Amino acid sequence: MNIIIAIMLFLGVLPLPIEYYDILRVVVSIAALINIFRGSYIFIPILILFNPIMPVYLYSKPLWVVIDIVSGLIFMNVDEDK
Repeated sequence: MNIIIAIMLFLGVLPLPIEYYDILRVVVSIAALINIFRGSYIFIPILILFNPIMPVYLYSKPLWVVIDIVSGLIFMNVDEDK
């Protein structure tokens, strides 16, 4: 599951329709929450940034590109067998 989320985050650096980013927020938040329950607390900031209930608007695509890449790398490097 984490690898799919990572790929979605890496695709988020492209100029895609706003609906993709809305879906991305929901999917990343759910995956982050699952990883937090598994004991990977590094996902707490990711959950805060991507939460769809109280969205964080940074109004800077270059900043979101960095966040998407770093978050994708975190999802790729987490052991799902915990």
